Amino acid sequence: IDVDSDINAYIERLVSMSPHESDGLRSFFRTAARTYEDVQSCSNIFEQDMSRPRVVSQDILNARKNTYEDLLSSYISDFRLKAILSDRCTFLGLPPSQVAALPMIMLIMSYFIQGAYRPQGGFQRLSDTMAEGIRQKGGMILSGREVTKILHDGKVCRGIQCRNGTEYTARYIIAGGDYIYFLRSLLGGEYGESADRMLFHPGVSTSFFIVYGAFRGEFTRSSSLGYYPSYDISQFFKPDSAFREDGTIGITVASVEDRLRAPDGYHTIVLHEMVDGRGTDLDRRRCAEVAVKKAMRALPELQGKIEIIDTATPGTLERYTKNHCGAAFGWRQVPGSLTINSHGLKNLYYAGHWSEMGGGVLAAAYSGAKAAADILAQEGIGIGR
Repeated sequence: IDVDSDINAYIERLVSMSPHESDGLRSFFRTAARTYEDVQSCSNIFEQDMSRPRVVSQDILNARKNTYEDLLSSYISDFRLKAILSDRCTFLGLPPSQVAALPMIMLIMSYFIQGAYRPQGGFQRLSDTMAEGIRQKGGMILSGREVTKILHDGKVCRGIQCRNGTEYTARYIIAGGDYIYFLRSLLGGEYGESADRMLFHPGVSTSFFIVYGAFRGEFTRSSSLGYYPSYDISQFFKPDSAFREDGTIGITVASVEDRLRAPDGYHTIVLHEMVDGRGTDLDRRRCAEVAVKKAMRALPELQGKIEIIDTATPGTLERYTKNHCGAAFGWRQVPGSLTINSHGLKNLYYAGHWSEMGGGVLAAAYSGAKAAADILAQEGIGIGR
């Protein structure tokens, strides 16, 4: 089932598959578009007057407190159509019966309204560009200095301490790493108890087992594919569904659009298998074989052509990023609200996929811009585009 970039074309495609759901389908997308616009309106950091109270619409409140399945079921009855509209639940690691409606709406509608993009040459280019921008503005990037403590008196932070004993003072601190480590190790004391409560609810998101590979030959399909062997979406999120040949898998062939990623005659391929990060004892070879089998079942033309270059487990992701259990999306995006910045330290802010914004590149990047905007507002500095 193709997902059109044009929302109207996609709606018509789905209507042609389920004509009896036409009214409900159109109403669903109208509500989703209205909710998305409301969120954009009340959280636009470039145009918002920070002194004015934020008005939260009823659509937003409903989407925050209800699951995505609740939202779908209020408009649509066909289980197959609901499954199709739940294809991106794997992007948040939760089934439609558990994931909150709001992050799903923001995820789905962002593709239609803002488009979907990848940096040419790979996502490292995005980090490199940001780093260069910081340096050009007179900033410094200090790598290889592990932060071991945030220095504070319970009300205000005065700086950070590194493992080598060096201390850096600052008027404001923005933390962007793992939130569990942040509370337990960097703040310590009573803050660690808050981490324990959040591990219980909302809990930590799923992780991934990832296969990085290549194959020889041409490829004419979409660069992003989700493989679902059945319409029973919920079964793909059960603990025992990982590494089953009848399970789901995400497939990315980014070199279709970006030829800088592979030499002539080849394509890159990345396979994403959802897995609970708490189970780190994985047989890489066996797991990779199952993932490749599923990819070839989804794309028979790749039969026998995929060459495995490398793999990554949740432990790999945790080792490189320090994210608790290799969490791919930070906290579980369940109904209700997160109050990440409720630690009581006035000049300490949080950004990244552990923040209230949730997982994904766009949400994480936006959370950083929001933290910066809040600090500028404290300083009485206006924000221009």
